[in-house]
Amino acid sequence: MLKYISILIPGLYYMISFGYGTVLFAATGSSLFAKFYHFNVAQTGLLLSIPLLIGCLIGEFNAGWVTDYMVYRYAKKNDGVQKPEARLDAIWLALLLPIGVLIDGVCLTHYKTVGWIGAAFGMGIASLGLQVATTVVYAYCTDVSHPTPSPLILFPRKRERLLTRLCSVISHKAQKSQQCLIHSAPSSLRSSLSTRESQPTPSP
Repeated sequence: MLKYISILIPGLYYMISFGYGTVLFAATGSSLFAKFYHFNVAQTGLLLSIPLLIGCLIGEFNAGWVTDYMVYRYAKKNDGVQKPEARLDAIWLALLLPIGVLIDGVCLTHYKTVGWIGAAFGMGIASLGLQVATTVVYAYCTDVSHPTPSPLILFPRKRERLLTRLCSVISHKAQKSQQCLIHSAPSSLRSSLSTRESQPTPSP
């Protein structure tokens, strides 16, 4: 499938979108929310699940009919001729993905003055944008590869799994390297780091 540009470029786009819209939050959320907001495992799990679920449902229930409407509108203006590229106009709504990631990052950067609800809102916006990107990419790949869409539909999924495993390995290596640096540091430095981490975060 790599020889088809119409499949390669949407596949790469979907792989990057999935990494920033899902894997990024899963790989960093557990440590950041525990460190900044002192969340336990259950609270972190709910925070990583509910906003993403809400954003995904909103995108799922709306992205499909929007892309179909764009195809029908294009066909109406062009004597019934339908083109798969007409769906790509909806990709502009996927800009919600980087906007949501930026909102999440800014809120976490200013965690002392911004509550966790800001980061949750950013994750929901990013999930909405990711669902729009997913719907557009899958619908376009299905239309452009008609009448044999099955192997092409599996192509973005394989990239998604590859990126998920890659991000998991990188995150694991980073945490392991951090632990090795802490253990190899002098005892006075280790005690200083432990004392600093154990101190409560002052309230604004």
